[in-house]
Amino acid sequence: MNDAGMGSKSLSPEPQAPADQEDPGFTLLEALYEHFPIIALGNAVLAAANLVAYFSKLPFGGLATYACSVFFVIGLRLLLFRNYRRSSVSRWSLAQHSLIIQLLSFANGVVWGSWAWYASTLLPAEDLLAMVVVQAGICAGVVSTSSASRLGLALFVVAALAPLSVHQFVYGGSGGAIVASVIVLYLLLVVAASNRIYKTIHNSIELAHKNRTLADQLYHYSNTDGLTGIANRRFLDTSLETMMGLHSRHGLEFSLLLIDADDFKTYNDSKGHLAGDECLKTVAETAQAVFARKEDLVARYGGEEFAVLLPGMDAAKAMEIAETFRQRIWDLNLPHERSTNHARVTVSIGIADTGDEHYATPELLIASADRALYGAKRNGKNQVRRSRG
Repeated sequence: MNDAGMGSKSLSPEPQAPADQEDPGFTLLEALYEHFPIIALGNAVLAAANLVAYFSKLPFGGLATYACSVFFVIGLRLLLFRNYRRSSVSRWSLAQHSLIIQLLSFANGVVWGSWAWYASTLLPAEDLLAMVVVQAGICAGVVSTSSASRLGLALFVVAALAPLSVHQFVYGGSGGAIVASVIVLYLLLVVAASNRIYKTIHNSIELAHKNRTLADQLYHYSNTDGLTGIANRRFLDTSLETMMGLHSRHGLEFSLLLIDADDFKTYNDSKGHLAGDECLKTVAETAQAVFARKEDLVARYGGEEFAVLLPGMDAAKAMEIAETFRQRIWDLNLPHERSTNHARVTVSIGIADTGDEHYATPELLIASADRALYGAKRNGKNQVRRSRG
């Protein structure tokens, strides 16, 4: 199996969170979009109820205009929901999504507010109370589904209730003024309630986001070597277990490299631990530059030893890229006057792969790579050697 067998999966210890999850605002948007079908259904049911209730009391043309307007807005909402389900929220920016949702809420409010005004001018007084109750119920329902957008909800409520309130104040006499005042008070209460709900939702999302960020940081720190910044032994062991499982179940080939900085103890003794740390960082950085595929894993194995997992790579390719890395370290020409074989920092590399041998456990694979590394050391260092099982 070649590199494609791994797909695009990364073995990096870095958290692989989608970029759009980094902003809590997108979580609010997702909550709004998920409520779109519920809002659409609620609008459709209430519109159908109004059409049935007033079919014999209002002109057909007015009812038809009202029905077309309601279901046109419902259609827009469902189209946006379909787009969201297909492409999530990544197609547009957060500001663009917010603007679209606010305009849609306002348009929906205008439809219901216009309907209330129109019906109020033609219905007898005894039917107006029912109209007020229906409008109030619509606004109450919107609070539960749309509070994640404070401006959008406010635009809807004002557009839906203001015409009815104005109509009652202008044409309803003394009783109408009372009804208009009650509507305005209800409008303010709805906006205030939605604001409290919004703050609760927003705070809970922010808290969840902070917890997720903290969890990602803890995950990163627990799987990263503190000195070099690459993966540590713990993450290597976990990844190796995963790779062995893929090899056992699906036949995925991979190679393991064990890398040792030659004569590193004498380097430390002669130049000091700070210089030794810098040397290890340089080796790690060079390894990351050479083994640069997304699925490759460079880890600190312990002390001056490093390990590299190369998923989907057979022995021949592994030998080739390992030799490239060995040469890259050689070309750095880092002085090492007390080296037993060379006057510069070098590395020896042992390779074990799953191409010719069956390794029942990760420990056996590591032992095989370690034997190859020992052979490279014994044979003069600064070389790459492959294990033969």
